[in-house]
Amino acid sequence: MKKEELFTEVWQCKQDAEKVRAVLAARYERAYGMYRGVLPKVKKEGDLPATRVMWESFESIYPSLVALFTDSKKAPVAFDSDSPQSGKIAAAVTRAVHTAAMKVNNSYKLYMAAIKEMLIAGNQVALVGYDEKTQATDKYSFTDAPIEDLMSQAQALSTAGYNIEHSLNVNEKTRTATGWIKGKHTYKYPVISLVDFKNFLIHPDALDIETSQYTGYSEDLTVAEGIERGWPEEKLIDADNVSAFHNADAGLNKQLIAVNDMATQLHGSDSSISLLNNRVTIHHHYWRGCYDSRERHLWYVITNDAEIIHVERVDYCPLVLGGMSIVPGSLWSESLYDFCANAQIAKTRAMRAIQRTADGAAYGEYVYIKESLTPAGRAAFSNRGPGGAYEAKSQNAITRLPANDVSNAMQMLNAEIQAEAEKVVQGSAGQAQALEKDAKASGTAIALTQDKQELNENQIAKCIAETFIKPLYKILLLVLQETGGAVDIEGVQVPYNVLNAAMGISIDVETAYDRAKAASNVLNAYNTGAQLGTLPPNITDENKYNIHADFFRVATGQEDVSRWITPTEEMPQPSKPAQLMQAFMAIAGVRQHIAQTKMAEAKMEGVKAETQKHWNEALLDLAKIKETLEGIDIKKITLAMEAQKNNADIQNDKNQTAIDAAEVANKTEPEAKATKTEVNQE
Repeated sequence: MKKEELFTEVWQCKQDAEKVRAVLAARYERAYGMYRGVLPKVKKEGDLPATRVMWESFESIYPSLVALFTDSKKAPVAFDSDSPQSGKIAAAVTRAVHTAAMKVNNSYKLYMAAIKEMLIAGNQVALVGYDEKTQATDKYSFTDAPIEDLMSQAQALSTAGYNIEHSLNVNEKTRTATGWIKGKHTYKYPVISLVDFKNFLIHPDALDIETSQYTGYSEDLTVAEGIERGWPEEKLIDADNVSAFHNADAGLNKQLIAVNDMATQLHGSDSSISLLNNRVTIHHHYWRGCYDSRERHLWYVITNDAEIIHVERVDYCPLVLGGMSIVPGSLWSESLYDFCANAQIAKTRAMRAIQRTADGAAYGEYVYIKESLTPAGRAAFSNRGPGGAYEAKSQNAITRLPANDVSNAMQMLNAEIQAEAEKVVQGSAGQAQALEKDAKASGTAIALTQDKQELNENQIAKCIAETFIKPLYKILLLVLQETGGAVDIEGVQVPYNVLNAAMGISIDVETAYDRAKAASNVLNAYNTGAQLGTLPPNITDENKYNIHADFFRVATGQEDVSRWITPTEEMPQPSKPAQLMQAFMAIAGVRQHIAQTKMAEAKMEGVKAETQKHWNEALLDLAKIKETLEGIDIKKITLAMEAQKNNADIQNDKNQTAIDAAEVANKTEPEAKATKTEVNQE
């Protein structure tokens, strides 16, 4: 197959793809019109504007999706591996690729635009590649300079990462040099750009880009920019003018969407200085087929409107087509337009019908005979304000049929339509927020509604991750392998080009609501365990800090929560005496509990000494258990116990002596009384 035949092949595929795009163009324009509230159109001056059901649906889900896919700390997808040994590599690659995606120029704006396009129109195309930049220093000139000075300057440039370019004459005898050196460095960096719907083409039978026979896009650039890429100047100059290409795509241009006009095309005039400044349209084709061989391969073909500019065999197509909601058996995705259009039309129609009924009651319609009015009457009638008026030759020329009062029916219908419109609003900001405003709604009802709504939000997020983020990250890894560089794996710099580019990649979508719910559940479980005393003994201070810190992060939306909770390693340490006091107080607390238990078992005042003995034994046991704590001196505690024991023994002896004396007194007193009685009797 010759190049001319290859051009004919790809151009025919392009024309077939344009037919598909033309069919979708009307739907694309309607989706944006519905989102902006210009559809349904105003039929009559003074009509109410369209009720923006689709906009409400969009706003309920858009912010959370943008936050999810632009989180610099956590990637929405993760590279994985079947081998446990390569798990750390997969995690490191995930971090590196996600960081690269977040560092792409204007990445936040890029994701905002892509997610908005998918929610409104259904699909968004992205191009993943790399660009090159060259940095050069000034020339450093030398005239009979010592070699050491030359080597020192060269070393400085080399250390800064520059390659050395030079023009030198070296005198080996005098060890001097004359000439100049400068540093030059060319580096490659990833680039992600969005391809507008009007510039994207794909084969009618395609179900995805990866297996499509043909995928292409058009690009506007100056002739000079094309020459910088190495393309022939004469073929660039012969390319289509930008305006000629764009005029065929009226209705798809969003430049004037701010004034509700997508049909007007804007383009600049040709340069009056040089043809190199003219803007032309170049077409990029990715065609899969047999060319110069009997095997099918993927070919990258760059053309103007008449001939091939460049052709090469490639391993993959760098385009990604993301969608909001997959349609089985179709390449194209549903959008909020498909779910909201009918509700928006019905609600707008009902509101306008109520408005017209009210206008009719307020202003009325008239039949008048011009000749029957005086000039002053005609002037007054003309300035009467709103309301219809019909000129007739006779009073009976027009007869108005009586109509029933349907205001109540309209109100009931509008209430039903309003309820249906609320159901189509996507995300947790719909019915859940309405319940939160209702003071009578229980927390359980709100939580259940949030779960139900959030499920839908999660499904949309996962679809975007599967169709857009996942293939984008796969291609970005291939780009990083082409641009060079290395990934840090536990301190070891591993070059990207030695990694297996066929690593699996899985979705790891976790919305802000997911994280908030998980953090709240963990905190509630911890608080419940702390109250019931059922916390396991292996919950450390670090675990407690993480539980509360995670909750504060999702509650505030900030990664740094040091304003509200201090990390355990940054907690101020108590002084040595304070540490000893804390340890002793902890022991004393347990000791007191044991002593109180023993005291409760005592039945008589005389067993205090036995209770004191158990109390001291408990203290000794606890001191032995805590002997690893610095500052606890068991010897001193033992001496104190012995002293207490001696005091207790002495007290026991005194108590026993008193008891014995009392018993002797009790025995001798009856005898003494009896003797006294006998004496008295005598």
